[in-house]
Amino acid sequence: MSDVEAAVKTTPAAQWDRSAPGQSSRLLSVDFMRGLVMVIMAIDHSRDFLTNIPFAPEDITHTFPALFFTRWITHFCAPLFFFLAGTGAYLLRRKTNSVSATSRFLWTRGLWLVLLEFTIIEYAWTFTFWQMGGIIWSIGCSMILLALLIRLPDKVTLAIGLALVLFHDLFDQVKPAHFGNFGWLWMVLHRKGVLPHTHFFVLFPLIPLV
Repeated sequence: MSDVEAAVKTTPAAQWDRSAPGQSSRLLSVDFMRGLVMVIMAIDHSRDFLTNIPFAPEDITHTFPALFFTRWITHFCAPLFFFLAGTGAYLLRRKTNSVSATSRFLWTRGLWLVLLEFTIIEYAWTFTFWQMGGIIWSIGCSMILLALLIRLPDKVTLAIGLALVLFHDLFDQVKPAHFGNFGWLWMVLHRKGVLPHTHFFVLFPLIPLV
């Protein structure tokens, strides 16, 4: 059971009566948003696999409106996946009323997602292993970090989250070379690309999404 699936059970905020006949114990709004974003993502992936358009759909000099918007709208997919994962973590903590139990669930589930990304998921996409940090890897790493963050006061967590969202673009001009031998870490955190001296491609850096 995923973190969101575990969290969509009845919570005090939901004010649902599990004993009511025919009453679902799931938050339909969460299920709806997750299903909608998967449909949008499928449109983009289908276009990528089933067409041979020789330019990027968002390339204004070559694209056309229908093609552009099928790609543009998918930029909401990854952020919403991360948002729903964070929402699920919050609801799970509300349900269990235990920071330690929620933290343990997050870091163990995060490790499983990282493992799945590097093996089954990556092989399904590329027929290789341990070569790409995709969205599942990024969500898993974010869960592990969130397992630490939720032990902080809520106001501190809120401040960190707002700082990441509002200010991470200010560091776009910072290059991995500025960190010397630790340039790979800056790529994992902020800059998409191939890690130095490896074949590992960071597709979803952590800071913009964690």
